[in-house]
Amino acid sequence: MYEVRAVFTETTVRVYQAYNAEIASAAVANQRFVAPWSPDRMTWIKPSAAWMGYRSGWGSKDKNQARVLAVDLHREGFEWLLATARLAKCQDGKKTCDVVVQWDPERGLGGDAGKNAWTHPLLQQRSLQMGIRGAATVKYAEELVAAITDVTSLFDAVGQRLAAGDTEGAAALLPKENIYPLSTDLAILRHLSPEGSPPGEKRNGEAPAADEGASEPPAAHREQFDEHLRREGCLDARPRDAEEAARRLP
Repeated sequence: MYEVRAVFTETTVRVYQAYNAEIASAAVANQRFVAPWSPDRMTWIKPSAAWMGYRSGWGSKDKNQARVLAVDLHREGFEWLLATARLAKCQDGKKTCDVVVQWDPERGLGGDAGKNAWTHPLLQQRSLQMGIRGAATVKYAEELVAAITDVTSLFDAVGQRLAAGDTEGAAALLPKENIYPLSTDLAILRHLSPEGSPPGEKRNGEAPAADEGASEPPAAHREQFDEHLRREGCLDARPRDAEEAARRLP
């Protein structure tokens, strides 16, 4: 099941990113992304709060993912990203893709500590991860952002409840996410047909075999997927997440 679940209104769509304190503070103060954030590196956004919590360890993974930001995008801007995005390979003869989408197993609350961050994979439900680079990164920073809110304390509270085994209490803290309406002619959906499935995928949208019974299935799948993107010219060797890119800043 390939769906975008997000907090959205008639005018905005919320996505999440995690950064170090310096980048996050500058973004919140200016209500847009400014230095030391760099438009020269690929940045990844995630509409799913659970996936962001898993990815960042609910803000406790490391100092470069210690601050979690809720970024409200203008809805027309989010629609532009969806329409521009390509999956697995570039289209229309292009050699590079400024917006790349991959679908990772969604994360459910409750699970082991460590890498799973008290979550577990929902193998039949895919969560959108969107990578932005090049000219699209500049557009993202300068035109698409409506508001930036620091939600680190919320993610910390959710993580504490999950660590205590209070899954229901953790879920109650998170904002309700609804299924976002997607146009059926989007390239990122067309390429999920049997003829265009990403490497490692079974047909008909089933989870890849490597995911079955694995405690950390998304990581291996993402690495395989990223390698395919690089071969197709859609992704270079830059860090796959903005929060990872932050580690390379002086």
